[in-house]
Amino acid sequence: MAQFSSAEHALIDPLAAVRFYAAGLPFRSAEGSELVLDSPFRRPVRCEDLRFIDYTCPLTAEDMLQLSGLASHRMLLNIYEGEYFFLTDHQDRRRTDEAAAFYSDRSRVLGEMARPFLERHVFSFLEPSAGEFESATSSEAVLALERTGDACLASAQQVFEAIRGAGDQRRAATFLVIQLTGPGLSRGLAAPRLTLSLDVSGPSEGAGLLDEMLSAAAAPSAWARGWRRLAESCGLVGRPHAYWQFYLTSSLALANYLHFVARHRAYFYQAVGAFWLDRLRGEGVSQFGRLLTIADADFLAQIAWADRPVAAASLARRLVDAIRRTGTPVDLETYVESRDERSTTHVHDTDRLLVIERGEMDFWSTWGAPLRLVAGDACFVPRHRLHGSVVVTPVCVYHQPIITSTLWDRLGLRPEGLAGQPSAEVV
Repeated sequence: MAQFSSAEHALIDPLAAVRFYAAGLPFRSAEGSELVLDSPFRRPVRCEDLRFIDYTCPLTAEDMLQLSGLASHRMLLNIYEGEYFFLTDHQDRRRTDEAAAFYSDRSRVLGEMARPFLERHVFSFLEPSAGEFESATSSEAVLALERTGDACLASAQQVFEAIRGAGDQRRAATFLVIQLTGPGLSRGLAAPRLTLSLDVSGPSEGAGLLDEMLSAAAAPSAWARGWRRLAESCGLVGRPHAYWQFYLTSSLALANYLHFVARHRAYFYQAVGAFWLDRLRGEGVSQFGRLLTIADADFLAQIAWADRPVAAASLARRLVDAIRRTGTPVDLETYVESRDERSTTHVHDTDRLLVIERGEMDFWSTWGAPLRLVAGDACFVPRHRLHGSVVVTPVCVYHQPIITSTLWDRLGLRPEGLAGQPSAEVV
């Protein structure tokens, strides 16, 4: 992945570009009434988090789901999709202004300045090592493909089994449909780029591949209609990115990786491998296959927590009681928020508690009816789990004690299957 020289970096401050880009009108934090978004150009990023997000080191497979990953992938999808036309059902001054800002020269220039920096942050761990595939024989490449395919099928099967075993099957299934019809639909937008990359004057294999790619390039509109019908069959609206706030980091990563490799001619084989699980080499298969299994594990972890609100509340209460009983000092953050103040969905990089001191809030861990939290309630929020809230009383005061690994050991408690980093291991 290309790096800027020190002289070039002095001319282009990518972190400043990231912050300026995220401050654009369409990307402001969600307001009180904004749960399902009414415009394809309205895409909250939580730019206030950029004040403390650490971009010092690129992400690894083990930490790709942390807050910097979510924020970066939200911005990247906006940057990539700024090259496509979106229409809105209604036109008013707000929507018109958001559309103009989304497609403005300001957004395009800042986005292109920020894009390589963000891509390096989120995708460096997928870079193949030098010569990784050059010495592979055809049989070795086939075996690698089979192993990756088997791993992807096995993790996908776990997803469907988790939905069947969920206490609220419809809610879990709807959450999966949101991942498929939101960022999943964006994956289809990247395929047509590849049709411009093939040299059909060469072997017939290239011409045959071009035929397949041209067919895929013509498919997105039909594919989009099919996904829209699926969304509507689940009671969801079919508008693009209406459920933006409920996209998991890994779902965004899948879409962004396809846009990333489709845009970069140096990653042509990775792009082909990612779209078709490889026809030409082993490249692309392992990278995209790895992301697919991470995404499945991410979904499983989210459902395991969101489907057990009673267990999360019980664990939170035991943690609070243990902290008070032992007098253990705990780092915590305190918030005082007003009615209709919405916390755009986000993640934390540490396990936390949410303890309501005064007032009430509605709390979401997946799309659906919220969990109403009132004074005295507590909820356990595992690291890297997507969540958001809105205050429903004149004032709400709440605390977020941070539960470190040392604190878990000191209190002698465990998260009991409600927390933990999804495995990034892929065969």
